Amino acid sequence: MTIVLNIPGYQNSLEGHWQTFWENEFDWFKRVKMPDWENPKKNEWLPTLIKEIENCKEAPVLLAHSLGCPSIALLPDSVKSKVKGAFMVACPDLTNANIPPTLVASFTPVPKATLPFPSILIASLNDPYCKLDVAKNFANCWGSHFINLGPKEHISYEAVGTWDFGKKMFLEFINNL
Repeated sequence: MTIVLNIPGYQNSLEGHWQTFWENEFDWFKRVKMPDWENPKKNEWLPTLIKEIENCKEAPVLLAHSLGCPSIALLPDSVKSKVKGAFMVACPDLTNANIPPTLVASFTPVPKATLPFPSILIASLNDPYCKLDVAKNFANCWGSHFINLGPKEHISYEAVGTWDFGKKMFLEFINNL
């Protein structure tokens, strides 16, 4: 089965989060363990993600939530060429007033270049960290298929539970790569 690198966002996806449920269900998922979940810094997160991608024996699929999404866009082209696809959920707008200033300083600007692999970006109508039109713009710039999930806040456990519908979409996505 395809290797999936599971990339949570700021503060990690802990017990109860759909990413953790999926990871516990499938042994071909591997969580990318960032150096500091509470105080993310691009110069620490990107080398960690790059190393995980480069250590894969085959091109991985990236499964990202929140800050994991712009981390994918920030990868150097040489590393992006080693990725099979990306399924990105609830990408934050790092210029949004609800985003902690330390994240803004470290992870901006978010590149707008087309990703060289198939990708999906799923957004919520009422995400407090990203307006829907901003999420659509990210998807357009990155060449990602865009899905509006409706009013599901930041697409966390409180809003979607174990998110079985999302898991079905993800499995269809990787089966079509």
